[in-house]
Amino acid sequence: MFALILVACGTRSPDPGDAPTDTAGSGADTADTAADTADTTDTGPDDLPIPEDNVANVLGDCEGSFREPDEYPNQLSAGDELERYTLHTPEAVCNDGSRAVMYVRPSTDPEFANVWSIHLQGGGGCSSWEECAARYCGLAYYDASKMSSAYAPLEIGGHGIFAEDDANVLSGANQVFFYYCSSDGWNGQGTVAYTPDDGTSAPYTMFEHGHTIVTSGIAELQAGVTADGGTTMPSLDDAEMVVLNGTSAGATGVRSHLDWLSTTLAPSHTKVLGIIDAANDPARDVLPEALKPQWDQVYSQLWTFNQQGRDFRPWTDESCWTINGGGENEWLCGADSYVIRNHVTTPFFLRQDLSDTTGLAEVIGIPLEEYQVYTHDSLVTLPDAGATSVEPMTVAPGVYGPNCAQHVALETDDWWRVATVEYDGVAYTFQDAVIRWYQGNPVAVVDLPAAAGEHGAKSDCAAVDGER
Repeated sequence: MFALILVACGTRSPDPGDAPTDTAGSGADTADTAADTADTTDTGPDDLPIPEDNVANVLGDCEGSFREPDEYPNQLSAGDELERYTLHTPEAVCNDGSRAVMYVRPSTDPEFANVWSIHLQGGGGCSSWEECAARYCGLAYYDASKMSSAYAPLEIGGHGIFAEDDANVLSGANQVFFYYCSSDGWNGQGTVAYTPDDGTSAPYTMFEHGHTIVTSGIAELQAGVTADGGTTMPSLDDAEMVVLNGTSAGATGVRSHLDWLSTTLAPSHTKVLGIIDAANDPARDVLPEALKPQWDQVYSQLWTFNQQGRDFRPWTDESCWTINGGGENEWLCGADSYVIRNHVTTPFFLRQDLSDTTGLAEVIGIPLEEYQVYTHDSLVTLPDAGATSVEPMTVAPGVYGPNCAQHVALETDDWWRVATVEYDGVAYTFQDAVIRWYQGNPVAVVDLPAAAGEHGAKSDCAAVDGER
């Protein structure tokens, strides 16, 4: 059984979660909601001061259009599988200054007592006054629950890679689910100031402390934590293996923190692996020559844009920054496909749907059928990236490329262990492919491009977006 093998070897665009119910115009009092749902902050002299111009103070009830988040906000569901833990570090805060939270469950299987699955939740982001205001007020897909912990329930259900179900290979492991409320791809470590385009609305600031939340959370897990309802977790320092995984914005966080986590846990001799789910543009090398300058322009301009209004540099893979930081090519450290092919040395597995277009396709204007070809070529060449990478890869990456137009998979049962892609005559689920890779086999389970609007010929898209 894989469970036994796992234990023996063990000795970081909007996410398609469950869309919130439209309750626009509620004008609800967010303080009352926080009291009714959960008191997620430790009030006291050590709390981080919240400035008067913070986004929550400035926008208030959004002139009566504030949409109250659901009882179980974006991508969360009812259940008692994982229990909330409120971080104690004062600087580990959401956009509105509320204390960040994560959800935990100790191991339920003695053979997995020293195995951990640590998940970084996705949830898009925002990068302007208008975008962040729409996010906070709930006028777009996401709402204030992605900028505050005030709506985080005490317990949530577990699905996908953190499901308490024997069909999930990591069911019995220690589970940690980092709740996303920083809108920064888990890479922020300071404050951003936004001014409206209309010149009349009041400007505001937001905490962007995603990186701070990750590092603080890991430190607290090393010390040992007791969840808000009393559940106690063992020390992360006792872990023999940690699987750091994330979807979409969480995948970005995994990419930038995977080597950092390996270094952090190295004194405990902990084996660290990564699973990166979605939010991965095609690599520059597979693009036609005519598109390569546009790839460079998109990422260099995005890097410059991300410095505006911020009092910090976004966190990046440390070795990439050591080599490129401060130079004309430092923007490469913000290009995800470049970083994973050249600077992430901790073993990782990558999933990307061929029809899941990203910002690159939209900015450059690449047709879907053409984009599928570049994504396919990028995936099938990734296992060989170590031959030309700037830093050596000790293990060839594994890849999984369905063609179902499905953005993320780790947080749902169907896309983690039901839907399949055929490879050498065998139908593999995402979980099957990860297991095969973990056992030391080369894995490039990738479908072929298809006509726009059609699923790939090798993909059995056995679930629909949003199902569990």
